Amino acid sequence: MKDKLIGALIGLARATEGNEELITETTDKILLEGLIATIATSKLNEDELSSVYERVMAEKKRIIPSCFECAYPCGRNNNYDMQELWDSDEDIRALKVLILSGTQTLATYINTLEHTDEETTRFLYKALIMIGIYWDVDGLIPILVELGSIIRKFL
Repeated sequence: MKDKLIGALIGLARATEGNEELITETTDKILLEGLIATIATSKLNEDELSSVYERVMAEKKRIIPSCFECAYPCGRNNNYDMQELWDSDEDIRALKVLILSGTQTLATYINTLEHTDEETTRFLYKALIMIGIYWDVDGLIPILVELGSIIRKFL
């Protein structure tokens, strides 16, 4: 269920691309909740994870309602199939897992410290989008560098 939830979070991030004006405080809270729920040490059971997943999907539908009714879906806002990550090149997979882990850590910091810096929160959307698209190592390194500099602000 955690992979399915991560895929939905990437789908939500994709849905916000070009629709930034539709991102609300609720959107941000749902994103943070979802990222925290997917941390390996999360104690949420399947029903609780499913509930978070449903909130993510409801928010995605609020942002892009016509995509859920489209007769000719383009796939641009689809949830990400995490199997693509697990089957990807070892170096790419390692970098994307680091980005995912970093976004989960960042979400925890934001939540714990009740820090709601818009730039930091927007970075989470950007990083999730990057996980869901093909990049070579050179394309992923700048995201990791940016992630590191943002996390350092919290230390």
